[in-house]
Amino acid sequence: ILQCSGPSMEPTIVSDDIVLSERVSRHCYKIKKGDVIIAKSPFDPSMNICKRVIGLEGDKVCTSGPSDLFKTHTYVS
Repeated sequence: ILQCSGPSMEPTIVSDDIVLSERVSRHCYKIKKGDVIIAKSPFDPSMNICKRVIGLEGDKVCTSGPSDLFKTHTYVS
C-alpha cells in the first residue's frame, strides 16, 4: 500500500491517492512501456515512488526541452 503525492501521475493517480500494489518478480512479468511501477527513490532509499514507464533499456527518449526535464523528473534504472 502506497500513498502517492505530487502531480507527476495525474490524471491516472492524483496526489494523496492510495495505491494497492502486488510485488511481482521481474522474472515472471516483463515490464512494458505504460506500466505503472513502484520503486525505491534514488534520492531516499527508505521511500517508495510511483512512476509510469516511458522507455526501456536501449530506447531513445526524445524531449522538447532537456534542461527543464532533468530538474523536474525522476529517472529509475
